[in-house]
Amino acid sequence: MELDSIDMRILGELQYHFPLTKTPYKDTAEKLGVHTDFLLERLRNLASAGVVKRVGFYLNYKAKKLKAALIAVRVNGGINRIIEAVRSDNYTTHAYLRDHPVYNVWIVSKRKTREELIELAGRLAGEAGTDKWTVLFGVKTWKLSVKYDLERGISKSAWNHVVPPENPPALSDEEYRIASKLRRLPLEERPYRTIGSELSVDEDYVYNTMISLLEKGALGDPGAALDGGKIGFKENVMLMAQPGRGGYEDLCRCLARAEYTTHVVQREEYPLGSCRYKCYAMVHAVDKQRLETVIGEIVDRCRPSSWLRVKSIRDLKPGVVR
Repeated sequence: MELDSIDMRILGELQYHFPLTKTPYKDTAEKLGVHTDFLLERLRNLASAGVVKRVGFYLNYKAKKLKAALIAVRVNGGINRIIEAVRSDNYTTHAYLRDHPVYNVWIVSKRKTREELIELAGRLAGEAGTDKWTVLFGVKTWKLSVKYDLERGISKSAWNHVVPPENPPALSDEEYRIASKLRRLPLEERPYRTIGSELSVDEDYVYNTMISLLEKGALGDPGAALDGGKIGFKENVMLMAQPGRGGYEDLCRCLARAEYTTHVVQREEYPLGSCRYKCYAMVHAVDKQRLETVIGEIVDRCRPSSWLRVKSIRDLKPGVVR
């Protein structure tokens, strides 16, 4: 979908400067010099077209006491069975066909234990008829800020992005009930009032709970989440890297400071030796030239001893609200 200048301004504000007020759409409209009803109509159209996946908050899976891993499998045939398996799994949030030299299907999934994630990887490998698989557990998340500079055609993290805490307090049933609604705010002038009406609580209670959950790290990354593929961001690459002079923490920290990276995670592999890279970052762009330029800048700055550029070929689970 081609965005006009008004759409780009609205989405830019809601990605990078989402107001933590009771009337975020009204406040954004006033800042842009448009009427609230006009802004909301534009947003609803963009949501209907699949460009806007949500306006709301990222819900930290660790607050639900879940484990997550990046799982990679070599699939020689039976790709449709893998697609069916990941699309029916509500705990699998990403699934891509990628051009890695060993593993070509990469998924991100969550379970209650590491053992369940290992079992999932083995089961997917069985579906694919292969013994080539690895589970890459997250040691530390250095960055999570999936945003797009719509004018420059490159991913660009928010200047004030906050790393999700590794051990947030567990949510109560009541907090989880509200947090689940806050993931996707209604496109209404007073979204917290609308949620309150749905849950039989008042607007202040919902709003104050949101602020509390942000402070605890159970919620994060407020604002608009976009489907990059719908707006021309067809090129995305996973950088897999090993450190140079410093260690993995120094390398991951450097990658996280690059404004163009959207995810940076330090990982450990299972089984041991199944993957030699332990620092991962994502970069997105509208064309190869822009992508290669920023990757070159990142590599020059962070100087990994070895790195691999792994291109995403096909999204096997598109449109997921994460």
